[in-house]
Amino acid sequence: MVAPRAMAQPARPAIDFAVPDFGGPPLRLATGRLIVVRAFVPVIQPPRHEGGMIVPASDALADWATRHLLAGWPGSPRTAVFTIREASLIGENLRVEKGLGDLFRKQVAERYTLKLAADLEFQHESGQSLGLAMADASSGQSLLEGAKDADRQVAWHAMLVAAMERFVATFETIVSGQLRHHLASG
Repeated sequence: MVAPRAMAQPARPAIDFAVPDFGGPPLRLATGRLIVVRAFVPVIQPPRHEGGMIVPASDALADWATRHLLAGWPGSPRTAVFTIREASLIGENLRVEKGLGDLFRKQVAERYTLKLAADLEFQHESGQSLGLAMADASSGQSLLEGAKDADRQVAWHAMLVAAMERFVATFETIVSGQLRHHLASG
């Protein structure tokens, strides 16, 4: 007698949670040093969820700043300060109506919004502000009822990538326009 074979469940596709390299070439700043400040503190309790992200938004912003904002004038007394003002992920549970016609379809049950905001300030050694540029971006996504934690993580990561793409494009445009004279040439 032959034992019945169990049907194997198809494997769930692997998700790459790496954060891509955003923006163009690094911005060389006319300063002697760059300081990255995390003024935003992540929260874990609902409706705030940034502390539960696999790649926290504040980490993605800080990592981008340290790789793409370079102090271009060694020995200069001027300092560039990149301050992360917001990197929040806010969730909202939506009311799901279950009538007779809704028994066989899933409805949107959760909505998330990811907000990023940061500024770049150039300072003289005396602490005087020489220039300031601010940028922000956001992205949002909804999930159907019955979503699992893995579905949330995938959605949150996609939101992070979308918000970072918007933030970087906006930030680079603002800095290149408003603070052009604070960029090192060459």
